Amino acid sequence: MNRWLLAPVKPFAEAKSRLASVLTPAERGLLMRSLLERTLALALESNLFARLLVVSRDPFVWEVARHGGADTLPEQGEDLNSALAQGRRFATAAGVDQLLILPADLPWLTISDLQAVCALGGQGDGIVLGPAQDGGTNVLHLRLPSDLPFCFGEKSFQCHMDAARAAGLAPAVYTSPTLQFDLDTPADWATLVSGVQHTV
Repeated sequence: MNRWLLAPVKPFAEAKSRLASVLTPAERGLLMRSLLERTLALALESNLFARLLVVSRDPFVWEVARHGGADTLPEQGEDLNSALAQGRRFATAAGVDQLLILPADLPWLTISDLQAVCALGGQGDGIVLGPAQDGGTNVLHLRLPSDLPFCFGEKSFQCHMDAARAAGLAPAVYTSPTLQFDLDTPADWATLVSGVQHTV
């Protein structure tokens, strides 16, 4: 089995714009850097992935990613979904048979989450979806090759579910408080800094 992790990362200077009311641009960039470093460290420690790949258009992101044990792919598209399609094409051409797409802004993500998603991804059609707290998608596991359309954005979880079923696939769903929580809004930030973390 050849499984890769694919993490899309915005330029640090553009990170977490919805937190502008509580964090300065420099603070938001440092936060995203810390979250990326944490995500890569967990992925490495899990020993689940043959390769970690970060797709971004930011050379500073590339530097942090490489220092954290990941390879980098310079982003060529204009948005998140096109960046992921680029990463999937790259992985498919390299002969990868399983791909875990994971945003790097999940501050409570655990190795247990990664293990559970990958275990589910080894069964059935190999597609696993992890919903975010706001109806988005916080993890997507695919068996390659795959032409499933990427729907990341608002309410993307249901869109991914519908697309998978339309393709004749039976997606598994993995839900945990640690995977569902992502850091987007001032309310999310307040929850994070309160130190009250839900556990599986």
